[in-house]
Amino acid sequence: ITAADLSYRELKTIADEIRNELLLIADAAKVEIAGVQDERVFVEYSNARLAAAGLSPAQLKQILEARNIVQPGGELRFEFETIVLEPSGSFDALHDIKRTVVSQPGNSEVVRLEDIANVYRSYVDPPRDLSRVNGLPALVLSVSMRDGGNNIELGRALRRVFTRAEQIYPIGVDFTVIQDQSRIVERSITEFQCNLLQAVGIVVVIMVVLVVLRAELIRSSHIPAVSYCGFAGFA
Repeated sequence: ITAADLSYRELKTIADEIRNELLLIADAAKVEIAGVQDERVFVEYSNARLAAAGLSPAQLKQILEARNIVQPGGELRFEFETIVLEPSGSFDALHDIKRTVVSQPGNSEVVRLEDIANVYRSYVDPPRDLSRVNGLPALVLSVSMRDGGNNIELGRALRRVFTRAEQIYPIGVDFTVIQDQSRIVERSITEFQCNLLQAVGIVVVIMVVLVVLRAELIRSSHIPAVSYCGFAGFA
């Protein structure tokens, strides 16, 4: 799956939707996505801004490690069900991380993390399992057939899914087939059938030729004897 104007996150959303549909195919056992880039939240600070806030990098690290730690809230047990309590306060978005309150040592004033550092979301660098198709970043869907499945039917079902996907998703989202084993199997079966028909045809032709030749040989073998007998009678 490639798209020149989409990020890896947007490609991953499309890949997940296609994967869920592929898993509904009866002959498909497993669908894996390769080329996914892991995202991280990066906090970049400058020593000057930290010094102005009276913080060191080690102190900032300790403050951030102490945040977003959600302790178990316990559970309520009834006769037929158990309700698990989950406290709120966890980070749900990048905005929540940026507005994390950072206390300044020896000072009653507090600042937010975005005031002393640059907080942004990006991909792990260097990237791992990077995939490209025709020079564009891509995600690769690998479909495995179940035991006892029909390879040709699986290939046809996959092609129907991707044909429908090309009509649903915007222009620019391309689906490229890198390897289709069902085509190889289908071509092998077709070649085998052609070779079998050719072999049967050759055998039939040879048998017809041999039968006709045998009949002609038997017929021609009597000609000299008949001529000799006729000549002897005339004499």
